[in-house]
Amino acid sequence: MQDPDVPLYLHAEFLPNIRQITLYVSLPGTARFDGIRPDIQLSESRKAVTVSLSNPFEYVTETIKLPARVNDASRRVLKTPSGPAPKSDPNGIGDSSYDFSFRMQVDPDEEALAPRDELIDEFSPWTADEMSSSTRIRCRDCAQAFLDSSLISKSVDRGSGESPTVGWIWKDLPSGNWAEMMDFWHCHKPDPHEGHEKDEKDTALEIEEQTAQTKGYGADSHVVAISGTVFVDVATFLLTETDCTGLKKV
Repeated sequence: MQDPDVPLYLHAEFLPNIRQITLYVSLPGTARFDGIRPDIQLSESRKAVTVSLSNPFEYVTETIKLPARVNDASRRVLKTPSGPAPKSDPNGIGDSSYDFSFRMQVDPDEEALAPRDELIDEFSPWTADEMSSSTRIRCRDCAQAFLDSSLISKSVDRGSGESPTVGWIWKDLPSGNWAEMMDFWHCHKPDPHEGHEKDEKDTALEIEEQTAQTKGYGADSHVVAISGTVFVDVATFLLTETDCTGLKKV
């Protein structure tokens, strides 16, 4: 949540050549923030950081997604006390600020790091890899968690012959143009022979449609929600109505 009266600014600087990420946290340099230290939590996936403030600003919180997974030692780095450093405007214009910085190393098992432009193009606010079996989803306005928490403590049968698992399963949905792109990925399409173009085209089209339905990317195919599984899209979640609680249609 971003309070217009309490600007909390986060910035992550990524240096891929030395595999280092520096997190910058900035607070207004006014008297009411004297002694206020940000509480910084690294996500379970180690790919996002959540910053919150202490009383009387406990309602202020911000989350930033990191450009790469950091190592586990970064948790200790983020917990290391760092006194506020007032930074006055050299021109005397505007407000000063309290700035904090934390240097974190990228996880050694992290795969080859993508170029900056690619990171921007493929940015998404969350992925299935960042969720755990006990992750909750709540309403931003009323803070009501609407995933049925009873599934966390009992085994859920997926109905596919797999062993029952405890808690939520998270899966990423393909991008919206995935089915459209699949049409260009077919290979070894035979060229029609002379004199039989129409028959061979019709046969090839029929086979292609059957294959598309079997593979799940045909025109009539659609994603179906599964109990106990949450499908993650760029800006939405897909789940069954029975897995939700405290919701109503409007």
